[in-house]
Amino acid sequence: MSYRIIRKSGLTAFLLATMAVVIGAQATQTLTGVVFDQNEAALPKAQITLQGARTQNVKSDEHGAFRFDKLTAGDYTLSVVREGFKTVTLPVTLGGRTLTPLRIVLPVADVEQDVTVSDAAAQLNSDTANNQNVVSLDRATLNKLPAFDQDPIAAVSGFLDAGATGTGGVTLIVDGVEVKKLGVTSSAIQEVKINNNPYSAEYARQGRGRVEVITKPAVAQLHGEFNWTFRDARFNARDPFAATRAPEQRRMYEGNLVGPLIRDKKHPTNFLFSGEHDEQDVQAVIFAKTPTGTLRQNVPTPSRQNEFDFRVTRQMTDKTTLSVLYSYEDRN
Repeated sequence: MSYRIIRKSGLTAFLLATMAVVIGAQATQTLTGVVFDQNEAALPKAQITLQGARTQNVKSDEHGAFRFDKLTAGDYTLSVVREGFKTVTLPVTLGGRTLTPLRIVLPVADVEQDVTVSDAAAQLNSDTANNQNVVSLDRATLNKLPAFDQDPIAAVSGFLDAGATGTGGVTLIVDGVEVKKLGVTSSAIQEVKINNNPYSAEYARQGRGRVEVITKPAVAQLHGEFNWTFRDARFNARDPFAATRAPEQRRMYEGNLVGPLIRDKKHPTNFLFSGEHDEQDVQAVIFAKTPTGTLRQNVPTPSRQNEFDFRVTRQMTDKTTLSVLYSYEDRN
């Protein structure tokens, strides 16, 4: 008799444990869905918030899908938020049956724009400091500029307007004076401006056809700079018309020296000396058809160039400056 009671008790405990496992497994559910726009395109990175006994947040994946796991039965509120779209909120009830994946469509948000109309007359500000279309290159920018042959004017010519330059070419202004050539080495330039004062009556061309160069200012003590540029044919590609790669080489030396000449607080006199020496050992390629056959030959065309510029500037008044410039150039 006692044996049967023990067997029935064990069977009852087993059934109760099995029912507890089944009930526990059915106590949680999974909520899934996909977020679309009005054109049936999936919306990734949408913020989905599920509020119930506790609040959970997920984001839709690249396919617009989202998923909440281990949810207990009850009433929830689902909110979907994404920039540029209206927020969608809907109730969700979890019970005994399995939910099908939700399909949520977000409508495009309304665009609002406020326009304020005033009877006050608009004031035209002609101050050059308020010019938003000026191109200004300081010394740090000029050092990083890929200027071929150390020519900053050619490098900045891309900012000019062909319609403004016309057939006369670019108008070059150095320290407020219109010149035909730069007259200083590239290292002596402090700043380059284009379109600084677009419609100034002081100049014949408008801003997009004019390059204004400001050289390094004088300082209380002597200040100088020296640069050396070296190029070798080892880094060159062979000319397709040449039989061999030409053994070319180029060496460029340039620098400047600036400082006070006469120390006078009311009428200071300063000087700027700049110089450049360029050595080019290059070769020209000859590719021609002759009666005896094809001629392919490298011909040396060396060149030497020296340029020295010396300028003295005296401040006559607050608005008047006297400048004297001497330039020497030798090419062979």
